[in-house]
Amino acid sequence: MSSTPGIAVLVSSDRHPVGGTPCAAPNDVVALELARTLAGGRPRTLHYGDAADPALPDYLAWGAPLLEVIPAQPPRQAAPALAAALAGSAVVLCGTRGASGTGSGVLPYALAALLGAPVLADVLEVELRPDGIVALQFLPRGRRRRLEAPFPAVLAIHPLAPAMPRYAYARRQIGTIEVRPVVSPAAPDTGAVWHLEPRSRQPLPLRGTDTRSGHARMLAAVAQVQRGGQLITTGSSDDKARAVLEFMREHGLPHDSPKDAP
Repeated sequence: MSSTPGIAVLVSSDRHPVGGTPCAAPNDVVALELARTLAGGRPRTLHYGDAADPALPDYLAWGAPLLEVIPAQPPRQAAPALAAALAGSAVVLCGTRGASGTGSGVLPYALAALLGAPVLADVLEVELRPDGIVALQFLPRGRRRRLEAPFPAVLAIHPLAPAMPRYAYARRQIGTIEVRPVVSPAAPDTGAVWHLEPRSRQPLPLRGTDTRSGHARMLAAVAQVQRGGQLITTGSSDDKARAVLEFMREHGLPHDSPKDAP
């Protein structure tokens, strides 16, 4: 690759779960660290909101040398303003959803639609190619899959991405926050934005496949006996690890241990 494509990352404001003080959103910090890895330590970092937000200097400490703030304007939506500012960017990273406030997780999809770019959700790892990216995506039950996407692409980073961000107070002191107003179309007046609808069904929890016979399941339903699983409170760590591996093998859950492992 002759040159590194434009890498941008979007960050939001959060509040500490205990003290309630403004701080950087943990998911956005992970996205910032992945963007730093892709851009050689200097990704373009943007925030849509108030430049005086006390949470923003935290992103300077987490590695953003320059934080560009697009002022929020009531008649305008975040996605059009960000799309105007990100024109020409090859890869845009962000968290899966806002950690506080009115965030709903829709921004990556709305932004991708305006940019004419594909969107990949729950991304764990990103690799740059000459004409696009290869991303490792998080799936339920521990599964993973690799996807390819051309430039430009919008990536919603999963909170469990294996990034190791480091906080440095010196970077907070030397970093800068600049206001970058952009011209974007005003949001159309469509009335109420949110529509309440009755829930169609109860969400189903993820669990392993039940391998018991029909008779055993019937007895469990009638007698109200324990429905699978076991509580291990004694034994060594090796014994507990063997029990976990045995459970994963019985229920078809992915694991990396060989079949002949003890």
